This record gives sequence, C-alpha cells and structure tokens, in this order.
Amino acid sequence: MSDAKDIVRNINNKNVSFYLSTVPFPYRIKDAKKFLNKEIPLYKIKNPKSYALGIEIDGKICGGIGLHNMVPGHKAELGYWLAEKHWGKGIMSKVVKLFMPQGFKKFRLKKIYAYVLAPNKGSKIVLEKNKFKQEGYLRKHAHKNNKFYDEYLFAQLK
Repeated sequence: MSDAKDIVRNINNKNVSFYLSTVPFPYRIKDAKKFLNKEIPLYKIKNPKSYALGIEIDGKICGGIGLHNMVPGHKAELGYWLAEKHWGKGIMSKVVKLFMPQGFKKFRLKKIYAYVLAPNKGSKIVLEKNKFKQEGYLRKHAHKNNKFYDEYLFAQLK
C-alpha cells in the first residue's frame, strides 16, 4: 500500500493510461488501492488468476508488469506500463526479458500473449525485441474513451 502514491503519480498521465485497457483516467488513489487490495492477496495463492510486480527506479514505483487472465499450466496475458519520463530508454525491453522466464517456469505456462493498441509503436517494439511473434491484427478490438481501436496480438510460446 505504501506504493499507491507513486503508482498514481506515474500512471495518472493521459499518454500512459491511453494505452492501458483497464486503467481509467484520471487515475486516483482509490484506484491504486483497489488494484493493490486485489493483487496483494494473490501472492499467497498457488494458482492465481493474475501476478503483478512493480518496476522500481531510484526507490520509487514507476511502472508495473504482470500476467493476467492466467490459466496456470496453459496461458496468460502480459501487461505492462512505465512512467512516460522513462520511455525510449530500453527499460521495458529489459524488464520484459527478465520477467518472461518467471511466467513460463513459476506458472508452467506454454503461451504468454499481449494485446497492443495499433498506435502504440513502442510496445510493439518491446515485444518484438523479446521474441514475441505477431499472431493477429484485430480490427476495432479495443474500446477506450468511447472509441474503438485496432489491436495487434503478439505471443511467445515456451
């Protein structure tokens, strides 16, 4: 819970939240606490539906990465975000590279997939650098801010 303020400070940004399917804008402290209250108890469960970690730089949470919609032994959706001031530095590419083995080993996953809004070129690059393959292009698949957006579907198999 002590990270809630850092989360809000960094995710409450139109440029960050735009690319995140389940993150509202504005993002308030109550949103961060709701998220943390949902995720923290899952660390004690053997087969959770999600698994999230914070990304810390200089002692402050400035991003997150996690697996969602998890089916242990089968598949999970990868999601991540990073404070805008850290974009373009290769940080997320490194974080994804370090995180992926955990998903495959800890949860015995065979497939980790990710949806990327078509305008999000940076995220597409992060996945391609980490050996994700494009599996599809989904027209008007995402609904955000009362608009429909095309999405790419990427995946990595074990």
